[in-house]
Amino acid sequence: MPIDDRIEISKHLAATYAGGRYDDPWGRVQEYQRVLEYTAEHPNKGSAAVASALDLPRSRIRPWMESDSRPDPVRAIQTAEDYGWLDLSWNDEQFEGFNILVAWIFAGGSIATETYAPMFTVEEETMRCAYTALKRAGITDIDIENVDSEGRATDLRPGVDGVILGRFLAALGGPVGTKNAERDFALPSYLDEAPADVRMEFLRTYVWLRGTNPPKETRLAVQLAEQRDAAFRQQLKDLIEWAVPGSVRGDGTTFLLTPHAARVLDRPPELCHR
Repeated sequence: MPIDDRIEISKHLAATYAGGRYDDPWGRVQEYQRVLEYTAEHPNKGSAAVASALDLPRSRIRPWMESDSRPDPVRAIQTAEDYGWLDLSWNDEQFEGFNILVAWIFAGGSIATETYAPMFTVEEETMRCAYTALKRAGITDIDIENVDSEGRATDLRPGVDGVILGRFLAALGGPVGTKNAERDFALPSYLDEAPADVRMEFLRTYVWLRGTNPPKETRLAVQLAEQRDAAFRQQLKDLIEWAVPGSVRGDGTTFLLTPHAARVLDRPPELCHR
């Protein structure tokens, strides 16, 4: 997905509302826009006349005209617009934060299935990096949970507009819900056409967060245990091999990376060095 195509990103964002009240969330966005355009040209017409002219249910458009109500997908798109999220580019500082946040969702976070609330699991050495990425994306209201709870991971949860952030991360390709071998999910499609530095920053974030030390007898430097579906594991392996050819050992659920690959990939993304 091209991240500089505001219409495509808006469609993906609207699609997070599919189901329930919205069988066709993008269609509802278009209906709302038609009503805005028509009422701007015909300011004296009431909801009955507008509904008749546009062949829309009056019960649907009346709140839009009389109480400033908006469909949820429209509200999300307008919020994203306010944050500047619909005007991203590959070399944009805001997108740099989003790229890291999407990688974090894959490696050490989640987006809740029902609410789309995002959560980023951190440790002492990674907390500052997550904060930096969130602030670069425009989020400054950030709650810390379980920071002093022994045996429980510390989580960062965005406050104001956190749910819209979660939906936007899902629109960029972040996985929603549980990540395990029973679920089909894929790396974000924007990586297919992203510049090399964007792909490398995504990969560094992922390996830095998920990599562990393998048994010493392997003489290799980083281990990635991936209890996830085979297609995703292959995508990940291909991306690592793109970055450091010949660096991956193992075809099962555990990858072992060479010391050279560890030096290249097992490190914080550049944003977190600044």
